[in-house]
Amino acid sequence: MGMSDAQFKDILRRDLKMFKRLEQLLESDKKEEVLKEIREEIERINTGLQD
Repeated sequence: MGMSDAQFKDILRRDLKMFKRLEQLLESDKKEEVLKEIREEIERINTGLQD
């Protein structure tokens, strides 16, 4: 089953928010926080792929 346009846009909004946060952290030279967020996102994606 495909996703609706609204669902797709919700995913894009979530991704945009995440990338803006990562950008801010990198600009603030907070490498460890960036790595933590990236690892959490990788874990979330891997969990979703196992369903």
